[in-house]
Amino acid sequence: MSAESNDPNVIPSYAVLPDLPLDADGRVELTRQIWDHLIVGRDDVDDFVDAYGEDYDLTDDQLEAAFGILRTARLRQQADIGEYTSR
Repeated sequence: MSAESNDPNVIPSYAVLPDLPLDADGRVELTRQIWDHLIVGRDDVDDFVDAYGEDYDLTDDQLEAAFGILRTARLRQQADIGEYTSR
């Protein structure tokens, strides 16, 4: 397990949002909100857009693209971790 994957919920370096009209703080916030949604097993993009769509000056398509990219990164992370046992 790499240092990056010691915590199965850490955002890996390859989890990068697409080019969106957001400043650095907005990118960090959106990444965190999507990631928090994903790590608890909520991977329905429509639920995410319904919950957070009005928080950003982005289209639904842009939010869906961001969610999809981070969902793919989360799946990759889980595959890289392999079997993981917690308390």
